[in-house]
Amino acid sequence: MKKLLIVFTLLFTLLPVVSAEDGDVNAGMTPDSPFYFLDKLIEDLDLALTFDEVSKTEKFIAYAKERLAEAEEMNEEEKQEFIEELLLEYTDGLEKASDNLLNLEEEDANELEGDLDDAICESDELSDQIDPELAAKLEEKKGQAYVKFTVLREALTEDNQESIVNKANESGFGLGELSKIAIGAELLGMSLEEVLDAVIEAGNLEDYFTSQDISMNELVTKGLDKKQNKLQERLAYAVGESNEKAISRIENQLQNSIEREEKDAIIHSYKNGKEEILNDLGVEDLDELSDEEKTQVKEELNTLKTEKKEELKTFINEKKEEVKNTIKEVNETKDAGEKSKGLEKLQEKMNKKPDVEKDSNGKSGKGNK
Repeated sequence: MKKLLIVFTLLFTLLPVVSAEDGDVNAGMTPDSPFYFLDKLIEDLDLALTFDEVSKTEKFIAYAKERLAEAEEMNEEEKQEFIEELLLEYTDGLEKASDNLLNLEEEDANELEGDLDDAICESDELSDQIDPELAAKLEEKKGQAYVKFTVLREALTEDNQESIVNKANESGFGLGELSKIAIGAELLGMSLEEVLDAVIEAGNLEDYFTSQDISMNELVTKGLDKKQNKLQERLAYAVGESNEKAISRIENQLQNSIEREEKDAIIHSYKNGKEEILNDLGVEDLDELSDEEKTQVKEELNTLKTEKKEELKTFINEKKEEVKNTIKEVNETKDAGEKSKGLEKLQEKMNKKPDVEKDSNGKSGKGNK
């Protein structure tokens, strides 16, 4: 027992200090190493022995980024074997960090939310290079981690948070699903608990909202709108306080949110395209196809993603530039009235959305219900 304690003490001593404020995260050992399990074990112990919620959130983010760094460092052969495991662990870390933001004071939560946003965006390039089905799963989980803190911080109160979260968890719904339920409740003009009970009774989140004529993409879009609106509120406050650091930080988050718009639109297009192709082939799932057919379908879907990204490129770049210039104008003017007008102009720029084709049920999913 003493020898084991000595070993772990030495290993902890060798670990670098983990902080979400650090820049790049080194990959360290990768899954092909016979000692990789030790690396993961030490991380688990480190998290278990971290009782400060701010530090724990920082570590969730840092370890998620480490999984991503490991995925990027491996060669193509290693990626074939380990990429899915690493990316799912990466998104799991992002979701845990997002969940933990609810345990923090507002100032700490806002600061770490920015770090989380950056960590979510860091995998965008890799997402374009991997199997389209894995990329779709990755982007959906990233999108969920991206908005759920904002949605649930608004929807939950000190009085109902514990009971509602427990009820959701007992029914198999995590905070990501709960955030969608909260958005749906707002769209339906019902309480969160009422809609949660209805979803539990229906047994499936998507089935329930489809029965209410609300698409899943509408919930995603509405969640992103909420986050962007909250960021603009924080920007207005930072401008009023002449807080240059906060202004710069929030501007970066707004730029990230525009990139999230692009990802959400692409994944929506991908899912619609996949559904159409599978319907034409007379099957419901890719696994029903032969390997050759599956490869062909994935090639078609990759082409669809590339075309959608190219279609959105001009809109996204122009919106990012307009937002950047508007924030600069707001920050430079000394007149309070002009600042107010500038912030209204910024809201107009942020409210511009990319075109999203309709779902199979005829809904655009733009959150305009």
